[in-house]
Amino acid sequence: MTGSLSDHAKMGGKQVQKTYILKQYIYGMLHQTKRNTLIRLPRLSLLLALAAGITILLQLLVTLLRGEPLCLNQGCEIVEQSTRIASYYFNLAGLLFFLTVFFCLRRAREGSRPGALLAQSLLLTAMGIEAVLIGYQLIITKTFCSYCLFIFLFVLLLNLAVGLRHFSQSLLLFLSVTAAFILLEYKQPHAPSANYTEGVYGTRSGDATKPHLYLFFSSNCPHCEEIISILEDFPDLSISFNPVNIVEEFDVPRLEQRKAYSTAVNRQFLEVLDIHAVPVLLVRSNASLALYQGKDEINSIIAALSNSAERENEPASSQWPASRPTSIPGLPDANDSCSVEAGCKGAGSGSSLPKSVSP
Repeated sequence: MTGSLSDHAKMGGKQVQKTYILKQYIYGMLHQTKRNTLIRLPRLSLLLALAAGITILLQLLVTLLRGEPLCLNQGCEIVEQSTRIASYYFNLAGLLFFLTVFFCLRRAREGSRPGALLAQSLLLTAMGIEAVLIGYQLIITKTFCSYCLFIFLFVLLLNLAVGLRHFSQSLLLFLSVTAAFILLEYKQPHAPSANYTEGVYGTRSGDATKPHLYLFFSSNCPHCEEIISILEDFPDLSISFNPVNIVEEFDVPRLEQRKAYSTAVNRQFLEVLDIHAVPVLLVRSNASLALYQGKDEINSIIAALSNSAERENEPASSQWPASRPTSIPGLPDANDSCSVEAGCKGAGSGSSLPKSVSP
């Protein structure tokens, strides 16, 4: 009887020992699997963060050597003009950000929980910032910066590499901020002409007693080219040139070029007035403003203003064409105009037309 109890005790002890060993084995396998997963994801994240940092570093070097950043379209320069600081400092901040993320992920790979939490927080913050930048380009500038989209792709992939749960949180944050940005109204209902002078590329001074003209034009608009050529025959008129896209050369005699100008201001000015085609001529005389759109109508107003010296006794309004009112309503697009966004297809470039920056 005693021997039987002893045998049962031994068998029970062996069973408990086997169960304990099996539990330890399963726990070790799960822990190792979890550890390998946590290591494998940050390893991909490390490569992405490093690649993003190198990309920004190359952009900084190109900016220093060329004097301007490298971009595949004009969107970069349009967006850059909408910022309060130079793109160089934005790139420096981006480089510092990705280096910080790189070292945090490296610490996370070594088992540092604070490093992992800081990396996740930084990446969530980056998604929120990208949502604001994407929303601004979509709603305000209405053009996308190709370089900005490339950096956004790095941020998106970094959030995905950290984990699906983290990526879902970052995606929800991005969509929420973008939706809030899109739902807001950014048009100025009052005083739409308050800032149009900030978009002046250059001014040719003429007779100070005559109204001052502001020509809104595009570098790929042949109708605008004809207006600019005609203006050369009327040196007595004071004219400021407000381009809706970036120009690098502008061959107009006696033109005084400004050091800085904003094409975004010009585009927003026309957008507020619901005008989507150029050329557009703004005539400022004392406290009154008048808008004219289309090549034919602008030709008429230029001729009328130039001949006004011979008709000094007539009121100013009688010297101008009456086909448009002298207030600032939204003007319908004329047939002799080009789209602000797309320009005119097949437009050639002439001697007086400003050359746009090559995409």
